[in-house]
Amino acid sequence: MAKFIKLRLRNIPKKLNEEQWRMVIDNKKDLDDYHSLNAVLNMEAFMTMERDENGDIALSHTGAAPTRAIVLQRLLHTKITTTPAGEKIYPIIEVAKFTDAKYLGMLRFIENFGAIQMNAVGGYCGLKSFIETWDATIVEEIEKSDFGFPIEDAVIKADTIVLENSHKEYTGDYIEQKAKREIKDSGDVKTIYNLREMDKRYLFKCISGCKNVVIQTQAQDEQQLTDFLTMFGKMPRKNIYLYVSESTKNKIQSHPLFTVNNTIHSVNFITT
Repeated sequence: MAKFIKLRLRNIPKKLNEEQWRMVIDNKKDLDDYHSLNAVLNMEAFMTMERDENGDIALSHTGAAPTRAIVLQRLLHTKITTTPAGEKIYPIIEVAKFTDAKYLGMLRFIENFGAIQMNAVGGYCGLKSFIETWDATIVEEIEKSDFGFPIEDAVIKADTIVLENSHKEYTGDYIEQKAKREIKDSGDVKTIYNLREMDKRYLFKCISGCKNVVIQTQAQDEQQLTDFLTMFGKMPRKNIYLYVSESTKNKIQSHPLFTVNNTIHSVNFITT
């Protein structure tokens, strides 16, 4: 379970929000679960980093990019530019090293000093010292089954919602435009990006209010597939449009939770 606290900060510059959500990790089990997700997200960010004309990792971004990719790119830039000439660097291995080093640093802190607090972009420090430094008080505590920071924005309202694992900077609105062209009565179409880091409670509220849901997927993440089928199994009837390959269609249809979802919803496979 992921633990989150909302802190009211008093000793802060006026430009910051007075109340902020922070993730709290105080044991190895929760840290291991976080590390597993963080490793996947870091590797996905690495695979989408900009390359130069030789296919090598570019030392800086020329366009918009998610924060995670920018941070990793800067770390790689520092590593590459400080490595002695002639010494070979393998960026994918360095990303794995960065990821493991963060895990080990957090684990040592928890074992020696107790709970840590983490912000939405992954920065962390001791919970006790953070509360003391910023004269903070805990105004709310929640536990969730996912690591998505709580979202308190207004619920997204649309006739059709497109779900994207990737960031908008990488995928744009290709599927959204495709849905507008190909789905009858698509109406107002909006896209929710970055699903793996999304607050699932907020996602549930957004999807519950729409008529159509559009997803393009390879269903490679077994846990995510199970989580989504579980979530849709608790929703009112939807028209679900899945852009998939024939093999992915078979994989989804063979999942134990597919039958109940197919009874509740109108599930439409569009093979590509």
